Amino acid sequence: MAKQTDHTRNRGRDDRGATHDTIRRRIDTLIRNSKTDNYASVSALLGRNHAYMQQYIKRKTPRTLREEDRRLIANHFGISPGLLFVGEPADGGSYAAPPPGESGHSGLPSGDGLVPLSVERTKATRPQARAEVLGFSENLLARLTRGRRYSRLVLVEVTGDAMAPTLQNGDLMLVGVEEESVLQDGLYALSVDDKIVPKRLLVRPDNRGVIVSCDNSLYSGWVDCDPASLDIFGPILWYGRRL
Repeated sequence: MAKQTDHTRNRGRDDRGATHDTIRRRIDTLIRNSKTDNYASVSALLGRNHAYMQQYIKRKTPRTLREEDRRLIANHFGISPGLLFVGEPADGGSYAAPPPGESGHSGLPSGDGLVPLSVERTKATRPQARAEVLGFSENLLARLTRGRRYSRLVLVEVTGDAMAPTLQNGDLMLVGVEEESVLQDGLYALSVDDKIVPKRLLVRPDNRGVIVSCDNSLYSGWVDCDPASLDIFGPILWYGRRL
């Protein structure tokens, strides 16, 4: 009986440890996906020294964040506090996951590895408190990115029909934002007049010039562009469409 009790106690500690790792991973994703925040600014938000969040995420010191700190972070980034397990039992309790197919506090599946991504419409837009947020599983994102690391991942709503029928007005496209894009033929999101727009890029093998085209034949493209002249947001990795 003692062994069974020890096993149950250890399993409870493991479950709580996994939950804290999930919280740490989600906060790290929020910071890396932000255009304006970093570890130091979020540390300041909590009234801590500038290295506090980096130590929490990279070194797991402290091991846990107070619930009020997690609520502050959730409100700051405009996500449901439930995604950071706010309202769940404090240390010493159990973090019971909802049955498969059911939802947690946020209305999104609350299993481990859910990454919240905000919907953006312009390159300059910072997600606001009421921004739309969708959750993607880490396993799905790993498949979509094919193991390639991006500085951040964002969802962008398509406006207009220049890329129809491939991409239509109102579609959501997942863009992998890169500091420097390694161009190859494919669909990319470009920043044009501060708007994020999808285009098809073809790289010429002879002079490495880029042909920028639209899939809708009613729209013209640009021929033989210098890649340095293009404000490339990143490659389009996935899109979703309302039926």
